[in-house]
Formats: sequence, C-alpha cells, structure tokens
Amino acid sequence: MYRNREHLAALADRCAAGADQLTYEAEHAAAVLADRGYPDADPKQWAVRKQAAAAAARQYAEGLRAEAASLGHGDRPSEERIRQAEKVAHAAELGGILIDGRRLAEASADSPWTSPEVRQAVMDHYHAERDAVEGSGLFEHVAEQGQVPFWQLGRTEQAQDTIEQNSGDTTEPHANAVVDAPAAQPCPAPQAQARAEDADEF
Repeated sequence: MYRNREHLAALADRCAAGADQLTYEAEHAAAVLADRGYPDADPKQWAVRKQAAAAAARQYAEGLRAEAASLGHGDRPSEERIRQAEKVAHAAELGGILIDGRRLAEASADSPWTSPEVRQAVMDHYHAERDAVEGSGLFEHVAEQGQVPFWQLGRTEQAQDTIEQNSGDTTEPHANAVVDAPAAQPCPAPQAQARAEDADEF
C-alpha cells in the first residue's frame, strides 16, 4: 500500500481518528490538563487550538477520501500530496502540533565535524519537511519567547472567534502552547532541547 487509493484512505482514517481525539481533548480540556499536570492552565484557550486542529484534520480527511474515490485503477496521487498528508495526519495524532526542527538542522549543518555532503543532506531534508508542512496550507508557525518553535495545525483565529462569541474571552490562543509538550514528547532539558527538535514529526 503506497501512493494509491488505499494509501490515501489510510491517511484519511488517521486524520479523522486524530480529529476525534482532539475534539475529546477540547471538550474535556480542564480534566485533560489536570491529568497532564497543568491544573492552572486556561482550559478555554487550550481548547481553542484543539478545536482548530480537529476542524482542519477532519476537513483534510474528507478531501483525501474524495481524492481516493476519484482515482482510477492504477492512478497514483503525487509524492507531494502524500508527504503533505503524512504531516497533517502526524500532527492530528500529536495533539495538533509539530515541532519545528530548524534549530537542530542548522546546528548539525554548522558543526565543524559535518562534511559538505552531510551538511547539504541535512538541510535538504529539513527543507523538504518544511515544504510539506507549508504546502498543506493548514499550519500556522508559532515562535514565542521561551518556547521551542512549532507548527500549529488549523487556524486558531477562526476557533478563537467562536470562543470569543460564546464567552467574550480575548486571551491569546497560544498562551498554553507549552502544555502540549507531553502529548508529543517530553519537554527536554536545555542541553537536550536540540535533540528533541529532531523528531520525525518535524
């Protein structure tokens, strides 16, 4: 199963399953945050990002299924489409975020022990991963002081508008971004932070 209708359908299933989990977390934000050791975090704003990611993943799953249904026998989706879909599915499974591995890629490339060939391969890989994320059109890049940069699945401004209409709350939607770290990977110690950014999820 690779680059065919079944591949697209499987990716759609992963996106949809991730969306269901994200929706659950949004609807039970306070309990989930407490279980993860963040009882003082704002559940409303945490739920904003979960809702945004769930909506994006669910809509993307529908598009994948429609494309799979339109393919004839022997037709194949593009490699670019598969790479983008893998990123969306992976983000949906990891709490709606993907760590941006640029820091580690640049550190590896700049190392005096890195050969020119390896340096080029490292940066080519990073750029391919970044292009897949950006090419999907579903991610926001978030780089806030004191946090490892990451890609947020979904448009938080749209979800934030819904929250504001319901509650009048205008808190920044990324205020609790750090609490997602346990969902994807443990928060690294400073000396291990670069290694944490070199995750397959980008």
